Amino acid sequence: INRGPCILSFASAIVQDSVRSVIYVADYQQRRIVSISLEDDSCSVVAEDVGLVDSLSFDFIHLDLYFTRSDSPSISRVSVADSLPAQPRLVLHLQRADLVRSIAVHPCRMLIFFVNGGQVPSVESVYMSGFDRKRIIEEDLGNPNGRSLDFATDKIYFADLLNRAIYRADLD
Repeated sequence: INRGPCILSFASAIVQDSVRSVIYVADYQQRRIVSISLEDDSCSVVAEDVGLVDSLSFDFIHLDLYFTRSDSPSISRVSVADSLPAQPRLVLHLQRADLVRSIAVHPCRMLIFFVNGGQVPSVESVYMSGFDRKRIIEEDLGNPNGRSLDFATDKIYFADLLNRAIYRADLD
């Protein structure tokens, strides 16, 4: 994909900001996150040297982009409200045994939800500050992957590849 000054070599994650009419794309090979305007295809570097990004989620209230890394298991955030490129901030350092596959933020609850396909498969939450990490679901999970938040009903949906099922659960 070639958009303005950016050439993406391997897009590993994508999320939309519908208010600003942009998409944010993680370039796995170039280890950066870029924004691409949906109006004129212009491109800007949001953050560089972000490592191997696997998943993105956008906080539309605070204008923060949250992302997970597989090379140094962690959850970080970068503000897109300020001048770009911006410096990412670590939210939560994870263990090597953790394998975060998917992330979603709930800005009204100030929570991050993520699917962990590591040694203890689980669906977890943590506050946007990085405190109070909790396993919401860990029983009978084989290989959880994917997720979607329903803000209206406060439910999380996720898939389990091993069990060949889609689950729904309360956020707490």
